[in-house]
Amino acid sequence: MTKRKSPTNIEYYELASEVRRTDVSILYRAIDKRKNQPLTVEIAAKLRLGSPDQIRDFYDRARTLASLEHANLYIPAEFGVTDSNYPFFVWTLMETTDLWDALESSLSLSSDFIRTVFRKVCDALGLACSAGVQHSIIYPSDLLFRNGEGDDDPLIGGFERELLVPEASESPQVYTLYRAPELCLGAEADERSTIYALGCLLYEAVTSKPYELSPSFTCYIAAHEPSQCLTWLQGLPFSRQQPDRSMADSGEAASLEPVIAKCLQLNPTQRYQDLVELKGDLLSTAGSVADLL
Repeated sequence: MTKRKSPTNIEYYELASEVRRTDVSILYRAIDKRKNQPLTVEIAAKLRLGSPDQIRDFYDRARTLASLEHANLYIPAEFGVTDSNYPFFVWTLMETTDLWDALESSLSLSSDFIRTVFRKVCDALGLACSAGVQHSIIYPSDLLFRNGEGDDDPLIGGFERELLVPEASESPQVYTLYRAPELCLGAEADERSTIYALGCLLYEAVTSKPYELSPSFTCYIAAHEPSQCLTWLQGLPFSRQQPDRSMADSGEAASLEPVIAKCLQLNPTQRYQDLVELKGDLLSTAGSVADLL
């Protein structure tokens, strides 16, 4: 990590045009008036910080995020709070495509390509986790590839969402794609929940479709108290799931199925316990699920 950064001032940036809106933020094309440099500014227009304590907490967490240095991390160049108390992030301009782009182009991703990309992502996420920056939900749009700089040299982003979405706004007992099931039951995010989210991306990279839990699981958690569901979840044995047909049809990338199965265990104690362990199996030749236990 490098020296912790200080907040910047929104007045340094001229907002030129709107790029897109999300549930919590608006992204603008902008100019850094100090350097006459084009960039983008993201303002969390639906998350007004209501007290000095909330602003201090945002600054503390944003400083930690901005201090991370890794070639495969995509994090804001600067951050701050507007005069109206809305958080914002400043991003350098970069030509990228994401995992969704790759899959929509009908590109077949080889096992070697997937292993190389996700080993680098494991390193980047491991650094973030060691600094206390958890990534509880990772979308395919968060896995980026720099155009013209080698397709297998990825960037992993999306960390700023952890700062923009208050914990109280998360819907309890509602399973969300790309998010570890224990988190919807009130458990704290840790490295194992990051591994589950990464397993969802691995699954989609191989099969070209998102990973979804069975309807029986979502029905169970909807019908029981969160504490009861969490106890049940934490008592589940390792699940040797039947081979996924779309994975079997995916050619050589199907060799990743044992790794993906271990990432996606419902019981977090049955998953990889850290990203170093996951990276080790991505480096090795995949065998059966039993070989990974």
